[in-house]
Amino acid sequence: MAIRKSNILEKVLVFKHKSIRNLSTAISDPSVQSKTATIATVFLLVILEMWETGWGVWDSHVEGAKKLIEHIHKSEHGSQDDPMSDLVGIIASISV
Repeated sequence: MAIRKSNILEKVLVFKHKSIRNLSTAISDPSVQSKTATIATVFLLVILEMWETGWGVWDSHVEGAKKLIEHIHKSEHGSQDDPMSDLVGIIASISV
C-alpha cells in the first residue's frame, strides 16, 4: 500500500510541476495570459497550496493572482467605466 501512495504522490508532484512551468510560460505571453484557463490555473494552484500548507505562504500567490487580473483588465479595458471594473475592484480588495 505504501508503494501505491508513493506512486500517486509522485504523479501529483509531476503534474504540479508541469502546471507551474506551463503557467510561467502562459503568464509571459500576452496573447495567452488573459485566457480563462490561465486565470483558473492560478487559482487552482493557490487552492492546492492552501491545502498542502494550511495557512502558509499561499497569500503571496493570491497577491500575484490579483496583480495579474488587474494587469489584464487594464491592458484590455484601460477605462474604469466598464462593468468589469467592479469585479476587478472586489478582487483587488481581497485581504489575505
